[in-house]
Amino acid sequence: MKAAVTILLTAALGRAMPQAADEPKLPWVPQPTKKCVETWRSMLALSTLQEAEQKCGTADVCHTFDYYGSRDLLPQIVTKFGFKDEAECLAAHEGPPLSPCNQVLARLYDYSSTTPLSREEVDQVCGEGYFCETFDPEDLDAEDIEFFTRLYSYKNEKECLDAHDSNAATANNAFSLKTRYTTSCGGKVNNDVTISQGSNGQCIDTSCDVGSLDIAAAGNCPDGQVRISYWQNKGCSGDWYGYGYGSRGTCRGLWSDGWNFQSLYVSCAEQADDCVSKGQCTAAPSPQQGVCRANDDVAFHVKTRYNTDCTGTTHDDIAVVGGAGRCINTDCAVGSLDISGAGNCPDGEIRISYWEQANCGDDGGRWFGYGYASRDMCRTLWSGGWNFKSLYVSCAKKSDDCVTKGQCSIDSVPDNSIC
Repeated sequence: MKAAVTILLTAALGRAMPQAADEPKLPWVPQPTKKCVETWRSMLALSTLQEAEQKCGTADVCHTFDYYGSRDLLPQIVTKFGFKDEAECLAAHEGPPLSPCNQVLARLYDYSSTTPLSREEVDQVCGEGYFCETFDPEDLDAEDIEFFTRLYSYKNEKECLDAHDSNAATANNAFSLKTRYTTSCGGKVNNDVTISQGSNGQCIDTSCDVGSLDIAAAGNCPDGQVRISYWQNKGCSGDWYGYGYGSRGTCRGLWSDGWNFQSLYVSCAEQADDCVSKGQCTAAPSPQQGVCRANDDVAFHVKTRYNTDCTGTTHDDIAVVGGAGRCINTDCAVGSLDISGAGNCPDGEIRISYWEQANCGDDGGRWFGYGYASRDMCRTLWSGGWNFKSLYVSCAKKSDDCVTKGQCSIDSVPDNSIC
């Protein structure tokens, strides 16, 4: 899939003319946590730019001026709000703030710096292994290669990895672990975490995809002191369900097999010191139905993913009720369906209907037929996501579809990709 800004236009543009060169720039508003979804037709009802940006963020608001789907309303938008295109809107704003990782990388590439960053400083912010990836000659120009070779003595990524043994916890680390999909440390890795010695620990969002912890043997956290704290919601929030403990060099199956929580807080700490053991706190009771379990009437649960192998950004996260279906607008940002094992739709009966345009035929466009999938699998989508803008997903038998019965035919596929 190509890189694409997700077009989520719940909000609209407020009254604001483009800024003159000597006028102060408008502040950049990041996209809110709650997505704006396909309600851009109501944009003209909002009266101020600030309202729109608080609702959807600066990037999506500015993209309205160049967005294909808003072409019918574009003359009204330009007349009312003044910006003639996306570039002019963006030029009136301050740029988006650098992410913490990009701030660190700016320091890493600062040739005038007299205090070079360490591997640990970079990896702590940008992720394990990021520092050594910096030394890939294909990503560097001659000046960068000369600078990094002089400063760190590594000519390439392999020399860096060999020097640091990045796959094992060092003497300065308490423990490292990988979160695994199954309860026996099998299946895909959801998180790869290293906890430094003396650290307070780290919150891990499991996304309902973790059943066990694969804890490496390396490190210095004593046996039985890998503390696991279970939380109802992402970000270690909501109800708290108490502690569990593990040891280095073991596979630790998780409470409720991963069904009753969406995040964990892991640290190195003695069980005797926790608030439950001391009688100073009480965990919330186990829920009657775990936060990750589908309701009895749910046919299947699916996340739309950016890449074709169920990695990358999650675009939508939906549950489909038995006997019904859902239209999903992909915004040219979906290459696969990450289908959970929960639900009651039989194997091979998750039907995927491909539509050229958004809204699954309501906006016109061609129909490109069906595909099928099963629960508990990654389903790569037709054309890798390039030739459609919406999907209709439901639980239905292939033998019942109109193509199989010879009652309909799919439209011809365009020579050029839709996206």
